[in-house]
Amino acid sequence: MPGVEKSIIQPMSLVYGHSECRYLDESLPVLTRVLSLDVIERRDREAVLKHPNTTWNLIVHAVGSEAKDKPERNHYGVRVTTNEEVDHAYRYLLANKEALGLKKVVKRKERAGSYSMFFVEPGGNYWETNLTRIAAKPACQRKSLILGKLGSAKKGSLAAAISRKR
Repeated sequence: MPGVEKSIIQPMSLVYGHSECRYLDESLPVLTRVLSLDVIERRDREAVLKHPNTTWNLIVHAVGSEAKDKPERNHYGVRVTTNEEVDHAYRYLLANKEALGLKKVVKRKERAGSYSMFFVEPGGNYWETNLTRIAAKPACQRKSLILGKLGSAKKGSLAAAISRKR
């Protein structure tokens, strides 16, 4: 609005998001094994997940077969530290597409300083694995900005598999 200099509220942080899937038993294995999200609470048709390196929660609601696939622009992303991690994720997800129940695995060329790949998990949600160049910052500062620190990756996750390849 014209003339407004400050926002109405002064939020401290983004703390959670909500997402729909078809069935938790199809989506949760992808979100936990591939993306290192932890299930911190689970009910019959709802699960609360947390990334191990942030305080942000994702609340996933199972709505059954009527859940529609989400558009590509409505997606979540995880950041990695190298192009090789994006490439490895792409190869892994492509090779395991059927076993994981993925609907789509797409590699994107670098654009606007971002190198990424997308996949659609069984619940119809797009996820992006990307590397965004954070130029002009020392390596120690860049590392603190990256969400997916490999050193804290869960055993069996894609991040742990990537770190073993190094």
